[in-house]
Parts: sequence; structure tokens; C-alpha cells
Amino acid sequence: MEVCCLIRSHNTACSLCPAASIRNSLSKNRIAGVIDSISQHATVRGLTNDSLEALINVLTSSPCYLDQPSVGSIVKILFPRRKVSENVVVKVVGSLGQGQSKPSLATQALLLRWLVMVYDVLESYDVLSQLYGVLFNLLDMITLRGHLCHILSSLTRRKHVKPFRIQNLLVLKRNLGNEQPLLGLLQVYKDYYPDVIVGETAAVRAGVFSHPNIEWMQRLLLIQESNADDCSGPSDSRSSFRIVRKIGGQGMKRQKTNHIVIPEVHTFRAIEASVTLEEVEDVSDFVKKLDKLELPNQLVAVLEDPLLRTLISLKPSDGANLRINNWLATCLSSELHSPLLSNIRSADRTEQFLSKILEYTRSTRRLLPAVEDFLKNYLRTWDGNPHAETLLGLLCFLPIREFEELQSNCFALVDRQLKGRGETSITKLIAFYTELIRQWAITYGNQAQEFEFSQEESLALRKVLSHVGQICLAGLVNFPGSNLLADAILCFYECTCAPPWENGLFRIVLPPDQVVFYFVFSGDVMTLSRICGILSRYKRGFELSLRQAQSGDSNGAGEYPRDYVNHFNGFLMDICNLVWRNRAFKSGGSDSKQDQNALGCTLKNNVVLSLQKAVDAREESLLTLFSLSHSAVLAQFSAECFRMLENTNDSEMSRTRHAGPVTQKSLQLLASNGGLKITYSDFRVAVLRALGKKGLNGIWDFMHSTMISLIQLTSAADSSRATSKG
Repeated sequence: MEVCCLIRSHNTACSLCPAASIRNSLSKNRIAGVIDSISQHATVRGLTNDSLEALINVLTSSPCYLDQPSVGSIVKILFPRRKVSENVVVKVVGSLGQGQSKPSLATQALLLRWLVMVYDVLESYDVLSQLYGVLFNLLDMITLRGHLCHILSSLTRRKHVKPFRIQNLLVLKRNLGNEQPLLGLLQVYKDYYPDVIVGETAAVRAGVFSHPNIEWMQRLLLIQESNADDCSGPSDSRSSFRIVRKIGGQGMKRQKTNHIVIPEVHTFRAIEASVTLEEVEDVSDFVKKLDKLELPNQLVAVLEDPLLRTLISLKPSDGANLRINNWLATCLSSELHSPLLSNIRSADRTEQFLSKILEYTRSTRRLLPAVEDFLKNYLRTWDGNPHAETLLGLLCFLPIREFEELQSNCFALVDRQLKGRGETSITKLIAFYTELIRQWAITYGNQAQEFEFSQEESLALRKVLSHVGQICLAGLVNFPGSNLLADAILCFYECTCAPPWENGLFRIVLPPDQVVFYFVFSGDVMTLSRICGILSRYKRGFELSLRQAQSGDSNGAGEYPRDYVNHFNGFLMDICNLVWRNRAFKSGGSDSKQDQNALGCTLKNNVVLSLQKAVDAREESLLTLFSLSHSAVLAQFSAECFRMLENTNDSEMSRTRHAGPVTQKSLQLLASNGGLKITYSDFRVAVLRALGKKGLNGIWDFMHSTMISLIQLTSAADSSRATSKG
């Protein structure tokens, strides 16, 4: 369907050729109908390169017998579906000038204006750069001069700035007066060689090179976005390696009233031998010139220009960071003390400015001191609503320092606004701490730290983790059953259990007991799997610490206290008792050899007795109530696994099938009645494998890292399968 439309559109465009080359070959109404037919497709799907080139051929042909209103209507619907090809650019530029073979001056002006409008979606700028001299020599044409200056100002690089061109511009200025487009082009030349041009020029009006039709450009971008697959081209990768120039002065006007003006990239006082960012054309050009590139005058342009950001990241400089920090300090101080801070338009301006700072901070992973000071002062009056996402994003890059300082300057202020506002707010708060810990792991994970530094910072980190643990516990108490909150808490602990433990900075801080057992008894198998996975990774962290302490390579961190490790082992023992050992809620003690570290899920004796009575009333066993075969969240998986085992090994349809939860006795009875012969241990290993295949790897990892007997069983089963295959 779409292909047919494209072919019909191309054929319709070609049907205008006779009307343009032969006088009165089509009536005005017929021409209007053809243009309307093209418009219906072009304004929605855009024109292919072939259709676009056909229409450009019509407009640039000589003689052209289309009336001027028809020409204007055609130019308005020249929406390219993809990047504008070099052939189209050459045809348009070749049609400019005076002579009998040229289109009318009005048509030339329309085509040049269209070239200005599509300048940012050209396939390549190489050919246009080669035609720079042709365009420059047309500046004496009054009908074209404004748009020529616009294109030349965007196209000009140092290689184009020649003494004879400077002289010609000065002559034009002297003869024509202070024409704004001409002054704008002169300003571009002056940016490259400020000492060459002698004499003062009048001020250039903001917006002199604004986009001729903003609404038209927005429609074009929508068309090309809807055809994104067709719009991919070589210029996509090139564009990120060219400096950013704001499109249109209307944006500049808005900045005066509602935006903070961030300077563009300009390198002033450059000499002939200078190599500036303005001259970079693509990635290969950037790589070739990297060692010689000079930093521009306004380094704060890094907030908007990705190319300058790349340069600064590849060539870091304390001086550059200081300059950027000083500019931000002044600007943020003004913003903080602005009497219009509560004004809606001012709030939008602040949000956009902070978003740019956040983007820059994410690329450097370093929060500048000026930004940190601003956040510290701004949070004291923050009510939790404006700029929440942006502020929390910036706070994630705070460096590690004493917990008391972080608490008073940041955490307490953020907690106060988000902790008691509801489920969504406290979830957002925990997500902030998650990202903060993740950034610290990235920033400090590979740093070789001295003993004293590690001890101080490690203590602060442990206090932060304990602080968040209490927030998590409060959230679960206030919003029980919240899946959103549970996921945020699990994400936090999944982050805290995965840092580089070999670095002495990072130490294990266990979640509160209530948080662990809340997830164990949540009634959701994925939640159970995730908390098991977290605990198994903590176990590996404890084991690594023990090995480092024994080898004397512990980075000054030392072993964990014995009581602390025993308490953690209590978590492991309780879950094993629930799921694997059929000893639910057994608590340890000096007189218990099997459950020495068990916590009994921290339940008091009277609670366990009440549960026992309730289970007895149902004629069930409390000890096995949470096992693989009886647990409300695992029983279905166990049943499915056993049914699969029966189907796999059942060669006779009349063989006896198992009914009900699988136990050691039921398997013995099944085997004696001619059913599947399998040991209870092998069955449980099969269930764990099945859980792992369903993405519940946490339970598999937990059991294999905790139960020595299970490791032996798995190894034996793997060896048996390998032998049978051999």
C-alpha cells in the first residue's frame, strides 16, 4: 500500500514537467489539483529523494511556465522524507544567479529559503562547503542576500575565512549600511579572526538568523521521526561531532525572558595556526585534531555541546573545571536568590538549567562544588515538589564524606519531604539511595585507598546503608503489601550486595531482620527468589572477607565480628529450615547442634505455639508447611516438576501416578506400587533445577551456596548424566 502511494506520488510529481516546460499545457485548475495531490502525501509521509529531485527539476528548469503562486505552493510542500541528498543541494545552488537559463529571482529566493529550512537535515555538508565560493559571490544580489548570509554563517569554518572575503564584506557593509544579515556574517568572521577586521560594527539583533518557518520545521521533524528507519545516514554519526549552534533567534529571544543563556562554543583570539572545535567536521576529523584542539573561551558551553563535553573528558584539566565551576557558582547563586523563584516561568527556567547540569554531571560522574553548594542551600527551602527528579539525580553524585555532614546537609532534608508523603514518594526516596550507592560503587570501586581513608569512608558508607534500612522498614510497616515499594527495597539490596568486596571501603550491612523475613513470607515466589539471591551474594562477601583476613590482604578492613556473622548465618539457617530441612521456626542455642545459629524467624515462642495449634487443627505439619512440596508459593512448581518427571520416564500409560504433595514416604510408597522410582533428594534437586530454568535463580543459588549435601548431590547427578550420555 505504502509502495503504491510512493510510486503514485512520484508519477504525480513528474506530471508537472510538461506544465513547466510547455506553455498552457495544463490549466491552472489542473495544476492546482496536481499540487494538492502531492501535498496530501508530502505533508504526511514526506517526499522520497526521487520525488523531491523531480520537483526541484521542475522549479529550476528554464523556461518555467508555472505561475509564481504555484511555485510558492510547491516549495511549501517540499518535505524530504529522509536526509536531503547532495544532488538536490547542487541543483538548488546551481539555479542561483542571473542569466536567461536561471529561474526567476522570486523562485530563486524561495528555493534558497527552502535550503535554509532544510539545512539541518542535509545528507552531507561537504558539497555545500565546496560551493562556498559560489554562494559568497552572490552576496551582491539583494533578493538573496539575507538567506545567503544565513547559510554562510552556518557553513563558515576557518578555512573559508580569507582576506579577500573579509575585504568584500567590509565593502558591502560600507555601501549597504548596517544590514543585519550582513552584520551577522561579519560577526562569524570576526569570531575566527577578531584582530583582522578593523572598525566597530553595529550590534547584531538577536534572531537575525532565526528559522524562517518554525512550524514547517516541526512538521518536517515529525515526518522524519515517523520514518526513522529511512532517515538513518552518515550524517547521524557526524552530527554529534559538530559543535551545536542554536536553530533560530526565536530560541534566543525566549532565553532572554525565560531561559538562562548558556554561551555557544566560540574560540576567540585564535591565530592562523590554531585548531578550534569550530573546524571539526566529523569523528575522524576530531580524532586527527584531538592533540591540537584548543579549548574555547566559554567552557560552560559544555552544558549544551556534546562535542566540547567529549573534548574535556578526553583532555581533563583542573583549570577547565575551575572555570566551569566559577561560572556555575555565579549563575546558581543568582538563581537561588531570585525573587521570582516561585514563579512558574522561573521554575521552568530553573528546571531546564538543572537538567543541563545533570546531563553534564552524568557524563563526568563528578558533582562540581558550586552545584553541591547550591543543592545544600536549595534543599533547606525545598517542599518536595519542584525539580524532584532532577535534584535527586544530582544528589546521586555526592561524594562520600562523614555521615553526619551528609545527613544534616542532604539526607534529612530529602527524607523529611519524601518519607511521609505516601507510597510513591518513599519509593522514589529509596530509588534515590539505590542510585547513590551504585554511583559510589562505580566511583570508588577501583580506587586503591589508604587504610585511614578507607576506615573513615567505610564507616560513613555503613551508616548510610543502616539509615536506608530503617527507611525500608518504616515503608513496609506503613504500606504493607505494596508491590511498588517491595520492588524498590529489593532493588536497593540487590545493589548493596554487588559492590567490589575486595575493596576495603565496602562492607556488608545486613538488612533489618523484619525486612528479610517480610520478603521470605511475602507469598510471592519471585520475591522469595530475590531475597534468597541477595543473601547468597552476602554469603560470598563474608567468605571473601575471611579469605582476605587469613591471607593478610584485607585492605585494613579486617574480619567481621563473630556475632555479626552468626546472626547472618541465622538467616541462612532459617530459610534452609523452612524450604529444605522441614524444620520450620526451629530456633538455635548452645544446646542445639542442628540449629545452633537459627533465629526461628525471630518469632516468639507464644507465636509459634499459636501457629502450631492452627496447623494441628487442619491436620497438617508446621515443620513442613513451607517446604518445596507444601509451600503456598513453591508447591505448584514442585507438582509440575514431578509431573514432568513422570511423563519423561513413563513408558506405560497405566503406570501408577503420584497424588498430592511429594514427601519421602510418598515416594517410597509410589515406587512400591509400580510408580516412578526416584529418591526424595533427587526430586528436590530436580525442583531446584526447574526453578532455575524459570528464572528463579535466587533459590537455586541460595541452596547451593548453603547446603553442602546439596552440592554433593548435584555433582553426583551431573556426573551420572555425563556418564549416561557417554
